[in-house]
Amino acid sequence: MSNDTFWRVQTALYSHLTQNSALCALLAAGAGSIYDDVPRDAAFPYIVIGAMQAQPAHTQQYSGYDVTVTLHCYSRGEGQREVKNILFALGHAMQNGNISPAEHHVALCTEISSACAIETDGETRHGRAEYRLTVEPVC
Repeated sequence: MSNDTFWRVQTALYSHLTQNSALCALLAAGAGSIYDDVPRDAAFPYIVIGAMQAQPAHTQQYSGYDVTVTLHCYSRGEGQREVKNILFALGHAMQNGNISPAEHHVALCTEISSACAIETDGETRHGRAEYRLTVEPVC
């Protein structure tokens, strides 16, 4: 998978998430709280598009990739309710939408795992969700 394809998947994912009003309503600055590089003064809660990796998923009749993407959400709300609500909305957005990378098609989006923890500072809640996107080029 080329770096260009990785970038196309990431930009499509960003576009998809920032257009989801239910998800953005839970974030401090709405769609402006979805990052791949978090500013130092970012208000909580927010989402970060994290690591991505790809594995070939070719067959005789199919040419594509399984792309794994990790999405993080951070909150300073009391308890874990806020971060868990964001994870739920994120899952709903990922499962019920059309992620459309340029010159590619996402044939399948599957949640692999999700987790919630408290960071070492004792006040930041960290939610993590991993998704597998089956991506194929459009000819």
